[in-house]
Amino acid sequence: MNLITLTLKFFFYKGFTFNYFSGYYVRGFFYSTLRNSNPELAEKIHNSKVLAPFSSRTIFLEQPNGRRIVFNKVSNPSPAFFEYSIFNEEVSRSFLEHVIQEGSVTLLNEKFPLSHIDMQEIDWNSFIESSKPVKKFDIVFLTPTYFRLPPVLLDRYEARLELAGVKEKASYRYYPIPDPSLLIRSIAKIWRAFSPIKLNLTSLISWVGAGGIAVSGYPSGIRTYRLYEHEKADKWVVGFVGRVGFSVPNDLFNESLAKNLDALLRFSRFSNVGGGRTAGLGMVEYIPLEYAEESKG
Repeated sequence: MNLITLTLKFFFYKGFTFNYFSGYYVRGFFYSTLRNSNPELAEKIHNSKVLAPFSSRTIFLEQPNGRRIVFNKVSNPSPAFFEYSIFNEEVSRSFLEHVIQEGSVTLLNEKFPLSHIDMQEIDWNSFIESSKPVKKFDIVFLTPTYFRLPPVLLDRYEARLELAGVKEKASYRYYPIPDPSLLIRSIAKIWRAFSPIKLNLTSLISWVGAGGIAVSGYPSGIRTYRLYEHEKADKWVVGFVGRVGFSVPNDLFNESLAKNLDALLRFSRFSNVGGGRTAGLGMVEYIPLEYAEESKG
């Protein structure tokens, strides 16, 4: 199936304060809506250990000076919207049918009538067809982003186990740093799970891990946020936001892999990156800055 995006538009008719990051409410609305429409399907997705077939872009306010992401507070009445990217036809159909029937979004037990629903179908092939061998790009991490660092990628893994006196496999570590390898692994994982189009992702991941992408700088710096998932539970994550520059070093440049990289990064706007993607974490904007001239023939 094609990738489906749904944009739900509504109006905050008063100031509004969330108890924690707004994306958690956007995720909650998705599951509650799906549960009302198709309880078995919602339960299967929510409790399954496989990847959830959707990502969320959290609440934006439409304001005279542009769009603003809502972290946890809406100061004044304002038009607003949030979005879902859905990778499963049954899920998108069940969710959309119930949203249309209800005609509103519910946040913190408050109903806000929907003013419009935009649905877009995106052919997975379009990411490949529009791709070019990228040499230089920026990524704006719009909402707090973190990656899960597998122990096997930690150089000090064996030494740490020895010091800790344990032999069993260690748990993941949360990593709030724009690491190129973890970035691409996170996007590739979603593509591999849901796209019918095959990319040479194994080679791409190996290339990036060997230094195929380098961090070139932080023009305006990055900063971190600690986000609690529930006000009464000591469950939190730390994620970073900011604009980060990346480049493909000349000594490792590979035209085919650079094209696949471009395709994957174009997709990242819909997948989000890192952990918490279903709750609007890891929302990104990909800005290609320089492409290599493609070889002929």
